[in-house]
Amino acid sequence: MKKSFILLLILSCCLFFWIPEATAKTFEPKMITNPMKSWNISFNNPVKGIPNDSDSIYISSPSGDKHPISYELSKDQKMMKIIPSEPYLIGKSYTLVIKQGVESAQGKKLKEDVVMNFQLQGQYIKSIEAALNPLATNVKVQGTQGVAAVKVSINNGSETTLHPNSNYLFTRGFIGLMNGDLLHLKAYNQQGKLLEEQTYQIGS
Repeated sequence: MKKSFILLLILSCCLFFWIPEATAKTFEPKMITNPMKSWNISFNNPVKGIPNDSDSIYISSPSGDKHPISYELSKDQKMMKIIPSEPYLIGKSYTLVIKQGVESAQGKKLKEDVVMNFQLQGQYIKSIEAALNPLATNVKVQGTQGVAAVKVSINNGSETTLHPNSNYLFTRGFIGLMNGDLLHLKAYNQQGKLLEEQTYQIGS
């Protein structure tokens, strides 16, 4: 039990090729703070190769679509790295899925499907609120102790500094925000050092 917990803690899981069964192994949900966190999947035998499609190993996004990812396979073909091509959205839940269709080099399939849910939470950016308003949408960012400034860019546009309030709260009103807009946030300390970057989607 302790070994399994350690494997999960370093964001790896060991999968075994066996006779297929109509079951699914579900790992305990994980909380992550890195919006570009990759996942290492260990197999007890070499896998056949990189998946030819996104139906055998994928990450499901909050909308139900597949999150864009790429794959890297170790030289011994027993370790596969799942790398996100875009950042995960803060506060949102995702699901890593490994299907039984994954085959070993000998043609054996996984014993069961593997599913693991995970959610992105900020380390310095605790929460973000942006309730749409036809006049002006007030963006609220709750920071933690040590955060002295927060900047935001909308859909990769120019950066705007939010107004500091008490208790590490930062706010600013924006005109014209719409559902689906992406807010890219950066938190800084008193010395101007970048502490954290996160992405938030309006209305998601």
